Amino acid sequence: MTQSGHGHGPAPMQGEEEMGEHQGGQPLGMVGNIGMGQGWVRATPPGTANTGAFLHIHNRGDQGDELIGASSPIARTVELHNVRMNDGMMQMYPVEGIEIPANEMVELKPGSFHIMLIGLNAFPQPGDMVEITLTYRHSGSVTLMFPVQEMAPMHDMTH
Repeated sequence: MTQSGHGHGPAPMQGEEEMGEHQGGQPLGMVGNIGMGQGWVRATPPGTANTGAFLHIHNRGDQGDELIGASSPIARTVELHNVRMNDGMMQMYPVEGIEIPANEMVELKPGSFHIMLIGLNAFPQPGDMVEITLTYRHSGSVTLMFPVQEMAPMHDMTH
């Protein structure tokens, strides 16, 4: 994790301008036909063991792809998760991959598919940048810098 403006780790990747224009945010980067934008990591208070990362993934290719893994130096484990209702409560659960259909955009967001950073060794705060490497089945891996933002707590989330 780096403080913004201090330049440790990989620089934010500049993708196509189109990514920012269509999604209203800065592009995070590209790998193969996969464009990524509007990424962020939820800020955490000290002592919090886990946090989530979120982004838009746009497959500009004619072949589907799949996000199959992620890693970050600030977490012991990084998993791909989704959320389901179980006895009236929202419950997060790990998934093996997140399909990114050809010529479509998938949004990883709170209450849906997301990236879970587990066993934090740092506590990201607004203004920090968090390094996350995403791995796709066909397009390969890319390391990106995600800005840290505040988020209202979600209710009834259990693992």
